[in-house]
Amino acid sequence: MIEKGTMRYSFPIYGSTSGRAGAGGPLGTIYYTVNGGGTTPSSIQFTTGPNGTGTSLGSYPFSLSSPGNYLAAGMQTQTSITATYFHVSSACGSDYCMEFIRGLGD
Repeated sequence: MIEKGTMRYSFPIYGSTSGRAGAGGPLGTIYYTVNGGGTTPSSIQFTTGPNGTGTSLGSYPFSLSSPGNYLAAGMQTQTSITATYFHVSSACGSDYCMEFIRGLGD
């Protein structure tokens, strides 16, 4: 028997990760906001301050990469992050996982 559960998250989702605030900036903490509806993310915005405050480092749309996996790319110049995956899965503790892909040394 398969049981379906409700997702335990709602948009917007706020968080932080390491990155560079602008091309050539020092490695440090950058903040993100994931927007979307239902269980589908639509975009991720990076800023220098929590909860969407500070200087914007750009907003990047998510596209469906495979079922339950959404990819946003194009933010490397502003953040040193090559791409961001948003995985919708009950295998993740909160029913979603964020994956940030960076170059070596970041």
